[in-house]
Amino acid sequence: MSGYVFISYSRADRSYVEQLAAHFAAAGIACWYDHALAPGDLWEDVIRTQVEGCAALVVVMTPDSDGSRWVKRELNHAENHGKPILPLLLQGSGFFSLSDLHFANVTGGRMPEHEVLDRLRRLASSGGPDTVRYEVSLVLTGHDKHVWVVAYAPDGRQLATADAAGTVRLWDTAAGTPLHTLAGHRGAVFSVAYSPDGSRLATTGADGTVRVWSTADSAPLQTLHGHDDSVWSVTYSPDGRHLATASGDSLFAPHPGTARIWDPVTGSQVAVLTGHTDWVRMAVYSPDGRYLATAGDDATIRLWNPDTGRLERTIAAHTAARCLAYSPGGLELAAADENGVIRLWNLEADGRQRTLTGLPGGTTSLAYSPDGRRIATWGTDMLARFWNATTGSLEYTLPSHGGGVVSLSHSPDGRHLATTNLDFTVTVWRATAQ
Repeated sequence: MSGYVFISYSRADRSYVEQLAAHFAAAGIACWYDHALAPGDLWEDVIRTQVEGCAALVVVMTPDSDGSRWVKRELNHAENHGKPILPLLLQGSGFFSLSDLHFANVTGGRMPEHEVLDRLRRLASSGGPDTVRYEVSLVLTGHDKHVWVVAYAPDGRQLATADAAGTVRLWDTAAGTPLHTLAGHRGAVFSVAYSPDGSRLATTGADGTVRVWSTADSAPLQTLHGHDDSVWSVTYSPDGRHLATASGDSLFAPHPGTARIWDPVTGSQVAVLTGHTDWVRMAVYSPDGRYLATAGDDATIRLWNPDTGRLERTIAAHTAARCLAYSPGGLELAAADENGVIRLWNLEADGRQRTLTGLPGGTTSLAYSPDGRRIATWGTDMLARFWNATTGSLEYTLPSHGGGVVSLSHSPDGRHLATTNLDFTVTVWRATAQ
């Protein structure tokens, strides 16, 4: 399924619409209606965006909806953007403005028949005009071990990749040619991160070290010691002044993990964040730098004040949280667990949570698109999937290439995607709108 259906209705018909949405979901049709609005959302902006992004609009026709200003606005906006409109007659005689369209009779609270569902499935499968697809642009070769991680530089002109042997390579994204090879890690490199200005690259891995390199000439700048086990993730603060890392920090299980904050220039530790009771898998700064989120095998997500090292909030993640991502605006935090469930927390509406399900196998990584409209996931089945961040509907599955996806990174402008593959190659994909 690629797109979603927008349901336009009057509040008086809410109970029917809830049943209709469940009926669509059971038929494999993703839908959106205004139950997804959060407190504080700009109602008009959200409605406009959802109508523009839908594959089709279904309007529930009743006397109440015929008199609704919002239903009229939604219909006009859908028509102006060339969206297919499918009317369902629940009560009354239908809308005069839609008299030229065939409607499905659902009076008495019936659900639409197979013909309507089949048409909606076809429309949703086409994804609408705003669906993104990808085609292969470049294939980069040179690694001779599994490439665990890939990351774009902030300006999109450079790409960093790292493999199971500890080799890190920097690439020119325009030419597809290698620039530098960074050697020094003993064992696999699990995470890389560019500084906000792109002048430095931080790398971490199985040898427990954090290394900082110059991206201009590959010169090693710092080697940071303090963790005593594999370091699973590294990230720069938005202002570039600090690094945050996550590790198990013990040679024997069970064991508490830590996250650490570093000064990448001096190599000194700024803070050690303790409290997790098992491995810490990831640390990620909020876009404004006010918080550092950590995820661990103890089934918790913790939000810290990175300036003071104070724990601000603990979120129960149900099962071990393997990866985290903030939405570009910082209002939402997404976490993936070992069972392939993605949970999204609205950080300004305490306790509000959405769940993305339907992912086979475990999910090892996730990332928001630069515009925040999609969430990319990939994991144990080696397939990259793209989900609508608002509706939770599956929009696209990346075609298999190179034996399957190990890691993924969006270019900063969203026009390209880089994946590392099971055959030791790196594929650069070009985004194409459908």
